[in-house]
Amino acid sequence: GKLVITKTVDGDNLTEEEYEGALKFEVTTTVKEDGKDVTKWVDKDGKLSDQKVELTLKDGGFTKGADGKYTKTFEDLGLGKYTVTETNSAVEGYVLKDSSVTSGTAEVKDKETSTIDLKDVYESIKESTTESTTESTTESTTEKSTTTTTKKPGGPGKGAKTGDGKMPLVWGTICLAALIGSTGILRKRKEEEE
Repeated sequence: GKLVITKTVDGDNLTEEEYEGALKFEVTTTVKEDGKDVTKWVDKDGKLSDQKVELTLKDGGFTKGADGKYTKTFEDLGLGKYTVTETNSAVEGYVLKDSSVTSGTAEVKDKETSTIDLKDVYESIKESTTESTTESTTESTTEKSTTTTTKKPGGPGKGAKTGDGKMPLVWGTICLAALIGSTGILRKRKEEEE
């Protein structure tokens, strides 16, 4: 029987160089040996192995079509169920979205073609910048304070530290408010003294 694996990779500004060597897959099947079920791995040539075999898009025999989809065809596999599992989906600078399909199972039958479609959808985790500006005005002076805080994905409420040495947005806002408030108090005291 024939097994065809298709792999689609989608993500903003994601390049082939970033994912072709990073993504890894294993193709497994269970066979009977001495009356026991034994897991076997399929190598890039379609031969069964007792050792774990991981395939990459780059070195695993996948071909890239004009539509950007990668395809790997195993000819003449033994009949039975085969499972394809993506063992590494990590691509530096990106996070895998929940809509991704990273495993699938198909029954390989005599003289038929079975297909397993996998799809990775990535979102860039490049740091986003939030800017908040506050102005404080008295009779003849205008003071402008700007705080720029960088946050990582996950949003507020995920802990007090961002892990990159920068303040979370909430903490930066509190500090800015305290600074502005104390500046107003100092001005008021200075005016009272004069």
